[in-house]
Amino acid sequence: MLVQDLSVLRRENFTPNCHSRVCSWHFPAGKAAGPTRFAWSEGVTLQVPDRVSHNRRKKKPMVPVCAEDEGADSHAAAAQTPSTLSFSQISSDPVKVQYLTGLPDAATVLFLEALLSRFELQYHYDWTVQCVPLIDQLLLTLMRLKLNCRHTDLGIKFNCSKATVANTFTTIIQALYDILYVGMLENNIPSTAKNQTSLPECFKPFPSCRIVLNCIKVSVFNSETLAAQSHFDSQSKRWTTLKALIGAAPNGAITFISDLYGESVSDREITADCGILQHLRPGDTVMADEGFAILPEGVSPNVSPSVSSSVVGGQFTQNNNRLISQARSRVQRSIQRLKLFSILDHIPFQFKRHMNKILKVCVCLTNLQTLILSDSG
Repeated sequence: MLVQDLSVLRRENFTPNCHSRVCSWHFPAGKAAGPTRFAWSEGVTLQVPDRVSHNRRKKKPMVPVCAEDEGADSHAAAAQTPSTLSFSQISSDPVKVQYLTGLPDAATVLFLEALLSRFELQYHYDWTVQCVPLIDQLLLTLMRLKLNCRHTDLGIKFNCSKATVANTFTTIIQALYDILYVGMLENNIPSTAKNQTSLPECFKPFPSCRIVLNCIKVSVFNSETLAAQSHFDSQSKRWTTLKALIGAAPNGAITFISDLYGESVSDREITADCGILQHLRPGDTVMADEGFAILPEGVSPNVSPSVSSSVVGGQFTQNNNRLISQARSRVQRSIQRLKLFSILDHIPFQFKRHMNKILKVCVCLTNLQTLILSDSG
């Protein structure tokens, strides 16, 4: 046995001599390989660690995540995360302001905030929203109207719960309804004389025109379940289509909006019921389709030639038909701006009780946009 093999024997205070021998049991691979089997190593497996490459990213352990824990963690993280959207972030960019709010500029939004700040807000859910500043509560509401963002989306953007979003939206809608519609628009149709102060060129042949009437259609989801499954259900099941009578001055400002009626109600029935007739005076002229022609005594209709070119309140010439068509189509383009508020395409079911107020607030916001007074375009 070689001297270098003595250390593997682990025999302290042992000095071999010429009579010392090592049992063949220690040489399972033969004498040439040297002793490899010992009592102290029997039954022990040598653990060789895997080689770790410094050029490769270490794999992270796969840990199963419980859905409830994930939701709790997300909620906790949201509570610690600052708001991801605020009016201060977009106020210097007119394009973003117009896209998110439907209003022309930041000054108009700040004007509405000033009105709200002087108004005593009565929160819909009887608890005050304190985690979102008033200007951002207004922004949240305008985004709901303009883009019809879902509550979850708005909650993420403004770092608040869906209950806070619903409380904020319903409250601000009520306040804007009271301030803008009840306080400014309701029962305030401009007189013919006032219209003449801002009469576009195409209305010069109709100086006595008081109002241009039309109908607008609005859809309301029938239930929250059907709204969520709208891709799978038929259109007739998903929502109900309603309509309202809308009136505009010759300069394009919307001066009248009725409540919503069922789609089966005729234009004539809506006109007779909604209260528009009581605002008209002898000498006024109303521009409308034939179906609206239920007018008080002394009020003249200018009926759209696309519906009827017969004698209604006087013989229309071809030139008159062309002038009426130009004037009316121009105001119709102005009315169509109202539909830029996407919530009117499908009002969510949870806001069905507030649908008339939502429509009327959208009308008032449309009037805050720049009116189209030129004859071009």
